[in-house]
Amino acid sequence: MTRKRKKKLLTMIHTWSREFPPYRLMTAEEKRALDERFPIPTPLTAQEIREIRESMGIEQCILARLLVLPERLIRRWENGLSRPPGGAALQLLHMARRGGIEAISLYP
Repeated sequence: MTRKRKKKLLTMIHTWSREFPPYRLMTAEEKRALDERFPIPTPLTAQEIREIRESMGIEQCILARLLVLPERLIRRWENGLSRPPGGAALQLLHMARRGGIEAISLYP
């Protein structure tokens, strides 16, 4: 990186950092409001995952495609060999439980 480009980049970073307030911790009230709006999904059992899929009327391979995961992983979850980690897949399963296939499908 040339000196001129490096200086320009550093100037941009310094300008950008002045536009944002300094880092601060959330208050208890802000955290409570955040937790209410975006609850942390609870872990699902193998039976619950199977019931979610069956309630949508789809096969394991279709659920895998919707979650962008390998089919063998869905099979492992439903057989109780592993559990979905607390990330996007778990959140999508909870959304599917509440809203069916329409809640997680990109195509109406």
